[in-house]
Amino acid sequence: MAGTLRLRTTVDVRATQQDLQAIADGLDRPITDVLAKGAEDIADLSRGFMRKRDGSWPTSSAFRDFPGQIADYYDSKSNKMSANIGSRHPAAPVWEWGGDIHPASGSAKHAAIRGFRHGDPRRAQIEAGHQVIHIPRLQPVGHAGDALEDDLAQKLEDAVGRLIQEYGF
Repeated sequence: MAGTLRLRTTVDVRATQQDLQAIADGLDRPITDVLAKGAEDIADLSRGFMRKRDGSWPTSSAFRDFPGQIADYYDSKSNKMSANIGSRHPAAPVWEWGGDIHPASGSAKHAAIRGFRHGDPRRAQIEAGHQVIHIPRLQPVGHAGDALEDDLAQKLEDAVGRLIQEYGF
């Protein structure tokens, strides 16, 4: 006759949980520091990969609102276990991924143009008569990340190794 055996047990993990919480209060700091420094380094290197030009097109809002080079606007942010590299300059995503800009079209018309995919006849109708400039995919942040990836991975591995050694995990 087949039967079922059921066991019920209770384990008190409060003491272990308190020990882990005490360790965790500062445990993420070395990793957070590596991520923050790595993101700063990638943002700095991104500036070097971004091509230099005499600012934005004179007819664009970026010319008025973001003087200087696009590279001047790369920055980094980090929190406990992540970091990102970004830019406040509106042209930065276009230079990263490529695309078309319409510097004289105004924000409402530009939003309407972006609402249609390339090849859609409605997009061509809206674009007609407006300046369209194709921006190639330059990927300054992508190239900087690729260039520093191994170094950042090694620094993260070292930080985790030090934590393991210090806390005996």
